[in-house]
Amino acid sequence: IGFLIQRGWVPYRDLGDMNMPGSFLIEIAAMHLFGPGALAWRIFDFTLLAVAAASFAVLTRRSGWFPAIFAGALFALIHGRDGLAQGGQRDLTMAVLLVAGTAALALAVRHRSDAAMAAFGLLAGLALSIKPTSIPLSLAQILIAMYVLRKRQIPLARPLISATLGVLIAPAIALAFLIQQQAVAAFWANLHGLVPYYASLGHKPLGFLLLHSISPLMPLVLIWFAVLALQSPRLDWERALLLSGVVFGLLSYILQARGFPYYRYPLLAFLLPIMALDFT
Repeated sequence: IGFLIQRGWVPYRDLGDMNMPGSFLIEIAAMHLFGPGALAWRIFDFTLLAVAAASFAVLTRRSGWFPAIFAGALFALIHGRDGLAQGGQRDLTMAVLLVAGTAALALAVRHRSDAAMAAFGLLAGLALSIKPTSIPLSLAQILIAMYVLRKRQIPLARPLISATLGVLIAPAIALAFLIQQQAVAAFWANLHGLVPYYASLGHKPLGFLLLHSISPLMPLVLIWFAVLALQSPRLDWERALLLSGVVFGLLSYILQARGFPYYRYPLLAFLLPIMALDFT
């Protein structure tokens, strides 16, 4: 679809599709950066995995090198196990943007950095331009950050303004893209027609969804539950950021109800670093 958009086809008008504008724009940007071929798509995929691993390193830095390598390697292996058809999936891109945004938010709180807070907002905005369902997670995480900053008696105005301005960038670009393509009306009609219809298709039973949400990690998750029972880890604000991502990822997988492998990526992106920390 990105290929056709660059050759004059109008999204949502000439091309019916349930994806949000951010999905097209990110993939068009990837085609410009890496090229249009199969090798370029693999490079784009590996770039996403590298960003995820770097984000894990930021989020788990206090426990040494092991958690980041453990979580990053397993995330890449699970993605590889899912097969070439899952390359560059929008849920993978969204998951990486969300976990990278969480890492930026952690840096913002640790170092009182307005730039890192703006980076969190930018990444959260990019994620919501792919799937607006990511908004509750970003709101929950910013509330956690504001609570921590307030306890430290740090003024909240500047970090909130920085995050808000960052969040607005990607939706503004997506809106400008729709206006430039003269596709606003077609997008609105698509949002109220094709998207709900697609969301209603192919639902799986709840038991199937719960089992398959963690199926690649089932033995490790059972061991992790045993570790939790033995050590009862302390719930600090950084763990709360990751746990909010786990809750979002699980609910997102269940509510989408189709059980596709790529729907697991937001859950795995937050579950793996928590497991790695507890195993450490």
